[in-house]
Amino acid sequence: MKRNIARTTLVIAALTAFTSTVVPSAYAQSCTDAVLNGSYAFTFSGWGTPPPNMATEGKSSIPTGAVGVINFDGAGNWSTSFTYSHDGTITSAASVPGTYTVASNCTGTMAGVGDFAVVVLHDGAEITGVETDKDSTTTIEARRQNATPCSTET
Repeated sequence: MKRNIARTTLVIAALTAFTSTVVPSAYAQSCTDAVLNGSYAFTFSGWGTPPPNMATEGKSSIPTGAVGVINFDGAGNWSTSFTYSHDGTITSAASVPGTYTVASNCTGTMAGVGDFAVVVLHDGAEITGVETDKDSTTTIEARRQNATPCSTET
């Protein structure tokens, strides 16, 4: 009996030491607005409310998607340039502004072209979220871009 207790104690001690030194805490990251800074490539896709002329045709939702770049200033402001598909109709926009907030637990909001609830991951390297506008089901994914400017050579 004493031998089994000793083995169990040794295993628990080893597992405790392993998890406290090798496996980081899921909530170890602490965030502020400053964690989002620089350029992020993004995509979003999902379903949205159709414009009035399509709603009269009986469509209750239509596919939407976008790809572009978001520039965060680290102080709660962003701007974006993107190409957008709304039921196959393609439009582009440049320098569209918005605001954001990031709580200490790395959740936050983005408001502007659409409103999103977001989670900041990997010390600000990635963002994932969902649109919170009525009658929309759209997700967003964004990743920080390399600091080196893009060119044909790169």
